[in-house]
Amino acid sequence: MNLILLKFGYPPVIIETSKKEDYLNALQYPDNQDIDKFVEFIAQRLIEALELWLIADKGENITASTDIDKYCKNDGS
Repeated sequence: MNLILLKFGYPPVIIETSKKEDYLNALQYPDNQDIDKFVEFIAQRLIEALELWLIADKGENITASTDIDKYCKNDGS
């Protein structure tokens, strides 16, 4: 999916850990003949990626609040 998005000039869709359960649930929609809900879920993630891309393009800080460095102690542990 991300390869196709990149091929057409879109950023890759990243599924954040906090949305993992929602993603796993969304994967079941096509099996239940409801692909529109899956497409909507992925489209929303793409919108988020595009918004992040625009912020970065302006040179603004895009560090996520869940950045791993924020959870590490200053002593490197």
